[in-house]
Amino acid sequence: LLFTGCRRGEILTLRWEHVDLANKCLRLPDSKTGAKVVPLNQPAIEILEGLEGNDPDWVIPGRKKETHLVNLAKPWRRIREKAELDDLRIHDLRHQFASTGVDLHEPLFLIGQALGHADASTTERYSHTGADPIRETSERIVAPDWDRMNWDAALSTSLMSVSRRVYFQRWDSRSVIG
Repeated sequence: LLFTGCRRGEILTLRWEHVDLANKCLRLPDSKTGAKVVPLNQPAIEILEGLEGNDPDWVIPGRKKETHLVNLAKPWRRIREKAELDDLRIHDLRHQFASTGVDLHEPLFLIGQALGHADASTTERYSHTGADPIRETSERIVAPDWDRMNWDAALSTSLMSVSRRVYFQRWDSRSVIG
């Protein structure tokens, strides 16, 4: 989920016939928004390669023969305990996928496509950034010139410019009145 942005049900019901490692994608015939192709990144490919051979049909087989895993509650609880992430929901992994994309300045449209969202507003709700993006933008804007700029001269020039404007506005308004 973390490496693909897929929904829990899409992963739980994933069949090997839908895994196309040669083309680095999942070909899901049915999802919440219809059929879709999910591109696979290297971490996802490595996980899938490690799961090959466990079951001929299901990527994540269930306890009963010829079924997929249905309930992730117990394995997820063990994972959370080991990672000391008590309040992490499995769906948070999907949100993290989106948030990481936003933090990397990927276009929301592409993040939404990767998640299989039909509506851009859904992607916006999914993408939570950890830091203040407006402050970060401001820092990036001034960063290239910060060390090179003579701040005393710039400040003095700006103040002189403002004071000249104020003086001439006053002078102009006096001439109109008098």
